Amino acid sequence: MERCGPALVGSGTLDAEINIPNQAPFALHAKLLAFNGRTSVGRSAIWVHVYASDPPVSFVLPFVVHPGSRSFPTAFVAIVPRSVGPLPSVANFRLHLFRRFRSHGSVHSFVSASCPVPPAFTAGFAPFARATYSFGDGQRVRVDTVRSCRASN
Repeated sequence: MERCGPALVGSGTLDAEINIPNQAPFALHAKLLAFNGRTSVGRSAIWVHVYASDPPVSFVLPFVVHPGSRSFPTAFVAIVPRSVGPLPSVANFRLHLFRRFRSHGSVHSFVSASCPVPPAFTAGFAPFARATYSFGDGQRVRVDTVRSCRASN
């Protein structure tokens, strides 16, 4: 934190079950710290440091920023390499992005969004988040989350 603290943009938790051959499965409850950064080729990324003390574990998941679809114009994509193996089964992943900063005299948020309602309306529903899971056999599952929102005047 002493070295990377200014780049901190979020935190969270990860719960998983670890399955190692010839051993009983065990639970992992890890903490997450998210840092603003770039990949080696200069793409924007959120580097998520996953760590726990019991069992001791530490690794980094890069979430690379990609242009998304019309409903989700920005996508954070993390690909867990096959070299990790079939060991962890993620049960819960929570990441709260929270950084605010000042630029040109105005306060901004690291992640911002608008409420896409027509001018005559004051509230509506909007897509909030989407998760896509890809499995080794080629199957894909997509989960969308919709939230209500209010237009600001």
